[in-house]
Amino acid sequence: LVFSLAYVAVFFGCVLLGHHVRTRAFTALAVRSRPLVEGIRAFEARRAAPPETLEALVPEFMSAVPKTGMGAYPDYEFSAATAALASYPSGNPWVLYVHTPSGGINFDQFFYLPLQNYPERMGGDPIERIGDWAYLHE
Repeated sequence: LVFSLAYVAVFFGCVLLGHHVRTRAFTALAVRSRPLVEGIRAFEARRAAPPETLEALVPEFMSAVPKTGMGAYPDYEFSAATAALASYPSGNPWVLYVHTPSGGINFDQFFYLPLQNYPERMGGDPIERIGDWAYLHE
């Protein structure tokens, strides 16, 4: 019985610690992503429309498309396509995101919406705000 209780306590402690570490990593990613968001906004302001791809920001708005700095999730993805935006709150002209599966088959996603109109849930799955970004727990 004592062993079982100790196992349960350690297990839940590790889960909480893991969530804390993961949240700190995504908080840092949100901060590192600010220049990319600013580049997209500058493109949009100058051209009256968002870029079609992140590569369109180079070289006028950024010297290169940055990586996320996260080994497991190295690349940003971007969409200004109407069909891709249909699953996000209305009115956003684009979305910047990183696919962040956390094991198994899931579709977790860390994403940025320019209007900051994040819902509490998307498709029944919870949304966690992390800075100016949101994390979709699928």
